[in-house]
Amino acid sequence: MEPTLHLNEFFIEGGDQAKSHVLLHITEPSTEEEKKKGYFFAICETSGADSNFILKLQGIIDEIENEYYDTPEAKGENVLEPIFEKANQQGISLFDENSDFHCIVGAIRAPEIIFSYYNNPQAVLFFRKSDGSYHKMDLVKNNQEEVGEESDHIFSQIIQGKIGSNDYLLISTPHLIEYFNHDRLLKILTTRTTGQSAKHLEKVLNELKNGLSFGGLIVRLEGDFKATSEACSEKAANPGKSVPDLYATAQNTADTLSPSLFNSINSKIKNWQSNLAPNPNTTVTKHGSGTTHKTAIESAHIKPHFPSRRPTSANGSAPQFAATVGKGLWAGVKFILNSLLWLLVVFFNLLKGFLHIFVIFFYLITNFRNQRKPVLDGAKLAWHNFTQTFTHLSRMTKILVVLFLLAAISLVGGISYTNMQKRESSAKLAYDALVKSITTQIDAAESALIYNDNAGSLKELNAARGAMEQLPCESKDEKTVCQNMENRTMEISNKLRKITYARPELIADWSAFETDLKNTVKIGNKILAFGNSSSTIAVYNFLTKQSTDLNSGLAGGFVLGSVPKENDYAVLLYGKQDLYKYNPDDNSIEKIEAGYPMRGADIKGLVVYNRRLYSLDAQNGQIYKHDSIKTGFGLGKEWLNDSSVDLKNSVDFTIEGDVFVAKANGKVIKLTKGVSQPFDIIELDPALTSPAKIWSYNDLKYLYILDTLEKRLVILEKDGKLKTQIMAKEFAAPVGMIIDEETKTAYILDSNKLYKITLP
Repeated sequence: MEPTLHLNEFFIEGGDQAKSHVLLHITEPSTEEEKKKGYFFAICETSGADSNFILKLQGIIDEIENEYYDTPEAKGENVLEPIFEKANQQGISLFDENSDFHCIVGAIRAPEIIFSYYNNPQAVLFFRKSDGSYHKMDLVKNNQEEVGEESDHIFSQIIQGKIGSNDYLLISTPHLIEYFNHDRLLKILTTRTTGQSAKHLEKVLNELKNGLSFGGLIVRLEGDFKATSEACSEKAANPGKSVPDLYATAQNTADTLSPSLFNSINSKIKNWQSNLAPNPNTTVTKHGSGTTHKTAIESAHIKPHFPSRRPTSANGSAPQFAATVGKGLWAGVKFILNSLLWLLVVFFNLLKGFLHIFVIFFYLITNFRNQRKPVLDGAKLAWHNFTQTFTHLSRMTKILVVLFLLAAISLVGGISYTNMQKRESSAKLAYDALVKSITTQIDAAESALIYNDNAGSLKELNAARGAMEQLPCESKDEKTVCQNMENRTMEISNKLRKITYARPELIADWSAFETDLKNTVKIGNKILAFGNSSSTIAVYNFLTKQSTDLNSGLAGGFVLGSVPKENDYAVLLYGKQDLYKYNPDDNSIEKIEAGYPMRGADIKGLVVYNRRLYSLDAQNGQIYKHDSIKTGFGLGKEWLNDSSVDLKNSVDFTIEGDVFVAKANGKVIKLTKGVSQPFDIIELDPALTSPAKIWSYNDLKYLYILDTLEKRLVILEKDGKLKTQIMAKEFAAPVGMIIDEETKTAYILDSNKLYKITLP
């Protein structure tokens, strides 16, 4: 893969220059001479500085940049050292004006980097070790601890080194660490591209609105970058005055096999490398040009070219050395060929022997053509001949035969073990890659949810769930990983679906009832529960907190019920059309009149609204309005005026000024003055497919739907937008509900048990 240098910057203008002002200065080289010196960068932050101070600091940075690109660089010379020394002399006055500023200035010439700093900017390296884990190195903090010396110069030390492949270097203003610790930064960098990481930091910091400004640069080298530089092999310099060599900062950091920044190399090793390692030329493909204080640099592709180099012997006798090497190579090749031929012969003989054994066992098991006895006789004879022959062999031959057998067994075992290890290794690599992919998708879903991108979050979450189906969950560790992922996806899903888990209070248990209770109504201080196959009504009294039975004396039971707002009686539906009136004062039940304009009416919903009765005829697809009369209710009048509305297969309806009808397929129809109105349920997951009850009223704020299949109470805004959905582990098949919005209470009838839950 072609080596690639990724540089991405982020910048946030806080708006309060007196509190915080950031200078972010990145220069991309344009000419061939500039490309040899790489990218120049400077990141500074001032606090309480006036415009004169900022202009003077900017002038010093501009001067350093100009001299860096204009000054020729001799072999082994560090061109920035005299430039920083000169800048120190120019910057002495800054200490008199304002010393509360932080600055880091340097150059990146992949894979090398060189910089100097003042005060406490952030410069953190996350380098990967041989086991794949990342470790951090705080370059500024480590350097300060190592040197332990204060300076009145702006740039008192120079630090230089190399960035390892797939390491991350983050350079920023100091306030960044107050909002992103190193562990969180590492997670952001390793789960995103550098461009995405920069945008993420910029977005989060921009939302702080605390007046602080932020600026920074993310550097990553991708691919095997073998280029070296004479400038990079120099030690850290000290422009201005004598201080300890800061290149020793890396010496005190854990030495790892993974390439990391600032590896300390003593002078002997550097001299040996300079004699043996080629000094490549590099070319930079430019993405844009110019110098800005806020430049978005996507990447630069750096292609190393290595000149050929002929090795020579120590005494300079190249021909003699080449002849000796040639003979040795030929002898090695002959040995390898002979060994391969010998192994081929052994393998052929072993295969022939296995086939012969297979044939023998076939005859012994099947007695094919009566060959079992001849095979047994032949086997006995062969064994006798083998034992006789082996007995007369010399001791050395016997030893060689035994060694050969052991070698063959070892070879077969070794090959089998190696193949098994390869399979296990491949399986582990595939497993780790899948786990990383799923984790990235879950992180993306969580991030999208934070920014209220519900659609994006749901998309990432569904992708993660699909990938989790391919994840093995057999071993103890695998089960732990699967469970953790399942917990995270469930948590995100619950937030997306606006699920609230309630803790129901059981207030009445009618499990001993001879029938299934299907519906319930509340009248005064009583709750009635009834089913269509029993004449007995279960009554719960809130005052006595006791349950009693009320027998209607009918052959069957009641199907539906409704209570007017005045709470003075209840209307109960018996069968498909017959109405009965319940009087709470004396617990009496009497039949009342009601008429329907169409034959074969099948009433699926009752609502007493403004002392009139409204009934839903699912058979004829109509809603009837019945006026109140002395003996009950009069002949119903057709209320629905919209012929395009299909109310067949409806299960329930409610009135709150407008009429809402719930159909068996989950669709909810809104009607105003008998005419259909647009209405859609928004953001409900899973979608409504089998509602049992729907309820609202003109003085209620929300629309309530009881979903038996999904075991939930769905609460909607009256425009269809999801408010929340309430679930509980106690719910098995909820069929009836009573809503008291004023006291934020709901009563749920489920499996002949009456639960009380608190509404959010």
